[in-house]
Amino acid sequence: MLSVNAEPGFYKDVINLIKTFHSEDKDCSFVFDAMAIRKQRVWDPHTKTFKGYCDYGEGFTMEGKTEEATEVLAFFLVNLRGKWKWPIAHFFINKTNADVQAGLITTGLNLLVEAGIRVWNLTCDGTITNICTLERLGCKIVTDNIQNMIPYFLHNQRKVYVMLDACHMLKLARNCMAEFEELLSPEGVVKWSYIKHLHTLQTELTLKFKNKLSSSCIFWRQNKMKVKFAAHALSSSVANAITFLNKEGISEFTNSEATVQFIKVIDRIFDFLNLRNPFGKGYKKPIYLKDLSFLQQMMEEKINYLFCVRRKDGVLLHKTARRTFIIGFAVSIKSTVEIAKEILQQPHHKYLLTYFFSQDFLEIYFSKIRGRHGFNNNPNVIQFRSAVRQILLKNAISTSPNANCNAIDNDAIGSIFPIKWNYKKKIVDQIFDDEEEKLTELPIVPNQVVPNFTVFSEHSELKNYILHYISGYIVRKISNRIKCDSCFKNLVDEKKLEDHTYAYNSEFSKFTDNSNNGGLVSPSKDVVKVVFYTNNELLICTNNLRNVYVPNLLQLILLKVKRRFALDNNIFSQNTCDDYGERPHRLQMIVSIAHKYLQIRLFSYGKFYSQEILLPLRRRHKFTKLILFSSE
Repeated sequence: MLSVNAEPGFYKDVINLIKTFHSEDKDCSFVFDAMAIRKQRVWDPHTKTFKGYCDYGEGFTMEGKTEEATEVLAFFLVNLRGKWKWPIAHFFINKTNADVQAGLITTGLNLLVEAGIRVWNLTCDGTITNICTLERLGCKIVTDNIQNMIPYFLHNQRKVYVMLDACHMLKLARNCMAEFEELLSPEGVVKWSYIKHLHTLQTELTLKFKNKLSSSCIFWRQNKMKVKFAAHALSSSVANAITFLNKEGISEFTNSEATVQFIKVIDRIFDFLNLRNPFGKGYKKPIYLKDLSFLQQMMEEKINYLFCVRRKDGVLLHKTARRTFIIGFAVSIKSTVEIAKEILQQPHHKYLLTYFFSQDFLEIYFSKIRGRHGFNNNPNVIQFRSAVRQILLKNAISTSPNANCNAIDNDAIGSIFPIKWNYKKKIVDQIFDDEEEKLTELPIVPNQVVPNFTVFSEHSELKNYILHYISGYIVRKISNRIKCDSCFKNLVDEKKLEDHTYAYNSEFSKFTDNSNNGGLVSPSKDVVKVVFYTNNELLICTNNLRNVYVPNLLQLILLKVKRRFALDNNIFSQNTCDDYGERPHRLQMIVSIAHKYLQIRLFSYGKFYSQEILLPLRRRHKFTKLILFSSE
């Protein structure tokens, strides 16, 4: 590793390597960001000097010879076709200013131009220093509307567009909505309380309306840096759940139309700036030249909507200190559209994925560096240099030395055990046989009268809607393992099979119909009946989920389900294959449905319970972040 140059400055060896690539693979995105490192003076036995001071390469520094470094500024290149991604420079700094950053970026661009590398954009987060750096380079992004923005600067007679990372802008949008509590949009009042009420309702039901909202999304300050919690809170699934509950007349969600509109606008913009799947559909479809004019018009309308949002006192949000996410989304959209107009004219670029403009690759690079020394999230300069050398020498994912099997050679398997899939047809029979063997050991419990569902929750109707949606998910999962046509017809609603429609009206299908965009499965009434009965027995055995430590809980409930439906000729009555095979298929389907539902329900309950007991006690995580990001 000592032969690899990982000293501060530009990695000329990496730039010379990229120079040898084919011309089609030289279109790239330039990303830069800073990572906190340990402020420490370390003796380096190889150079026989102390390390830990600010260094821009070859011993050059602007802070002074005795100023310790607190951050490392890294430059990163990402190929727009996803073929390669490499670091090209790093500098040890102590809160550098915009003029210094602009000079370093200009120097890096000059080196890349000499190597024949085409840089299309410059991506960073939304700190004040970075925004000032972009303005020093010649951009104009702090404006009153998207039309007056100048999202590029000229370098070597070419336009280099600038972007603010979409993930950081999404977190800032969540922070703004949560801290202000109420915002004024053209449609009405945008309230954070609707998201809180949705979480409270789902916690009470211990079921979710097709979203990933959790306690970490509501108490976001303890997880301020995690993008996924912001994406879960401001997602279209949360907006659809609020819309559905408003239609159902739940008092906590009345007049929520403006909030739903705001959430959907943020979600659509983020989807547009985070396109990563070349086979995506709908709003996650890659950008093609034929769709560009429509996408530009749609995105500009959403940006103009954000420029009209106000605080409670009537001041426009883009004129306050919380404007960063608005101008960040606006400049990123305008830059993306202008890049697409140029790059999609080239024959080797059929579509454009905006994910390659993001800062995620640099964040992953920082994560790999932190993980090189036992997940040391605050390495010193020597440890950082060692980690960079390892990554430059072999930038690949390899097996852990603590794993059961080590990759000895470069064969496809790399293990002494063959990797193979189990035959899926045997899974249903295996589940049935295992549970039946355990059920025979349990005492016989007389059939109990199933009480009305309303005794367990005042929102019993809402719970029934969610159970109907889960029933469709269960049908999708178990139907892949069933090769009997008669059994499959009993699982799926007949109207769907005859009319090839995905939306239909039934007693409990309101939420499913409201969430269906064409891909949801419509379960039959018999499947819904089995799921409802299984859920009732679960609530009875656990005293409404107050005591889940019941011995043999899973086997006990499956036993009750079998005894309830084994001799019921009204359940799956159209099944015509019970005479084939050793065991009736009807009973297999009943046990499989109940078993799958209990797996989903108990796993979901465990997540609900863990979030409630762990959230106030995450002191180590909280104080670690406070130390690392004390000045942010």
